[in-house]
Amino acid sequence: MPETSSTPLLSVDSVSKRFGGLTAVDTVSLKAWSGQMQCIIGPNGAGKSTLFNMLCGSESPTEGTILFQDIDITRLPLHRIARLGISRKFQVPSVFDELTVEDNLDLASKEHGAAAARRVDEVLETVQLSGQRTVKASELAHGQKQWLEIGIALMPVPQLLLLDEPTAGMTRDETQKTADLLKEVQAGISTIVIEHDMSFVRKLNCHTIVLHQGKLLKEGAFSDVEQDQTVREVYLGKQ
Repeated sequence: MPETSSTPLLSVDSVSKRFGGLTAVDTVSLKAWSGQMQCIIGPNGAGKSTLFNMLCGSESPTEGTILFQDIDITRLPLHRIARLGISRKFQVPSVFDELTVEDNLDLASKEHGAAAARRVDEVLETVQLSGQRTVKASELAHGQKQWLEIGIALMPVPQLLLLDEPTAGMTRDETQKTADLLKEVQAGISTIVIEHDMSFVRKLNCHTIVLHQGKLLKEGAFSDVEQDQTVREVYLGKQ
């Protein structure tokens, strides 16, 4: 993990989200630095996606503050947060099925003309879809659709990339390729991944945050988190 003396790209301070009498996220704090990858794990209902919703602006915290590049984004709308450099891939692929892979990416570009075309080429190569550029998204395999959506999130050249279960429904080989892909794009940006597949999290081998019942239960190196007795009891299962 980067030195704590450096300025974090993202700083989440005691953020909570309540829906009536239900507290989905309870005073969670975390930091993320440029070039760092982190995974968030935890049981269903732990508050992982709700936390992402607050980071990207689709929901506002009930309490707490969120700073991105030292800018208070706690109450900013989604489109303004996106312009600052936060990009998100949702759990279920939501690509335009009737458009080609290339056109799906082009729609997500901030550039125009030749610059947009160059960026499309770069992202196609990164997500291993260069050979499918003229194929309709509806004709892609499930894993390829997941890669396309990662590519869409990468098109605007974000500084913070939020990925919600990027390997859901993937084969073992596709999962390995996704781990390699994320390690390739890690340089220069911060990536936070929500994931349930522990073999995938183990492949990423990065700073890991465990949420349970809306609270931050444990964080640290994955090897330490994996062996923590409390984490094993509430999520990973006892040996």
